[in-house]
Amino acid sequence: TQYDLVIGADIVYERRFFEPLLALLPRVIATGGTVVLAEPDRAVGMDFLAQARAAGWGVSTSRLSRVWNGRPVTVTLNTLTTARTGGSARA
Repeated sequence: TQYDLVIGADIVYERRFFEPLLALLPRVIATGGTVVLAEPDRAVGMDFLAQARAAGWGVSTSRLSRVWNGRPVTVTLNTLTTARTGGSARA
């Protein structure tokens, strides 16, 4: 089954997850679909996005900062799309 939208949170915090996730996404996302990954603002997340771009995904990023339990928190929202052609984002 393929989906138009896949949402994940806090899943690219270790590099060992990059390859399995990049292998899985083309199998579960429909052509023209979107993946939204919400992550804490970690440097390792940027490394994942670089690999996703290299694999042919379109990537955009936005940051949302709020105060939660009296502390500032930043969440990074990463949007991956299959819209790019010529890459390997499609299986």
